[in-house]
Amino acid sequence: MFCLSSKAKNALCDVRSYSCRVLSAVFAGNPTTTVIVAYSPTNVSDENDVKEFYDTLRAAIHDTSAHNFLTVLGDFNARLGPEDAWLPFHDSTNRNGQYLADLLIENNLLAANTCFQKRLGKRWTFQDRGTKAKRQLDYLLVRKKWRNSILNAEAYSSFSSLGSDHRVVSMRVRLSLRAPKPRTKQPLYDWKLFAAKPDLQAQYNIEVRNRFHLLEDEECRDPTERYQRFIAANKTATEKCVPRRAESRKPLRSRNPEIVKAREMLKEAQAAASDHQVSHAVDEARATLYDTYDRLMAEDLEEKVARVEQSNASGQCIVRQNGAKKGRKMFTW
Repeated sequence: MFCLSSKAKNALCDVRSYSCRVLSAVFAGNPTTTVIVAYSPTNVSDENDVKEFYDTLRAAIHDTSAHNFLTVLGDFNARLGPEDAWLPFHDSTNRNGQYLADLLIENNLLAANTCFQKRLGKRWTFQDRGTKAKRQLDYLLVRKKWRNSILNAEAYSSFSSLGSDHRVVSMRVRLSLRAPKPRTKQPLYDWKLFAAKPDLQAQYNIEVRNRFHLLEDEECRDPTERYQRFIAANKTATEKCVPRRAESRKPLRSRNPEIVKAREMLKEAQAAASDHQVSHAVDEARATLYDTYDRLMAEDLEEKVARVEQSNASGQCIVRQNGAKKGRKMFTW
């Protein structure tokens, strides 16, 4: 259920119920805001019910445009420990917390009310009426791309006004919209090849000398302006004489064909699950995706170790004494 002010009601565009536990609302704005409210089964509920809830919640998140400001507000009945959140109330993650942690990783989300340095009294959100035990079970989830727009998130004591064993958890948001800065791609020059070719160096010197004399003005005595002309002459000579080198940036791991294929298999398995019911194929596809990430990361690490070992074996790691100052060393790889 949503409780809205009159202004928020006027901005309401769409409301969609995914189940009795997941509800989504879309509000007009720049950017468009999507709010999902969720209520998870308890930690002692049947695990199939918990899986069904998270599959439904994933479907709601996947239906949200990547450009929207997305926030998921919910009673997740989950405890997050330091291994899964930055500043949680609890010391360990329980079963429901593990499902929540997987959801955060898979959808690049963070729990906003675990991201601020608060005293413990501002972190817990639930108090058991029988044992008086305090727990953090309610979370506000946002996409990591909007983390700088979250100004504050904390729990407030509201037992006297609401009559609930849960506290109100609020989040203060300031959407920071910035126009993208124009980026000009700088050319890459092969200075090693240039250093190995004396003819290119001689041509470079001639180009700098000719260009600087062409720009030089006998009436100009300002040192700053003359220096700027010298910089311009060097830039022109570099463009003419120094060879370009190909960009050797390593592609993102997320764009690896194996990762793309595993992600598509997961999407197909989720779409094939009728009415967002738990599907064994979904669990297998998700495990395959995680295993592929782990394997590729291990392969990258082994490749780096092999390069270091090869460099050491070939004697490329040299420590030379610099004669300019006694005791100073220069490391050349």
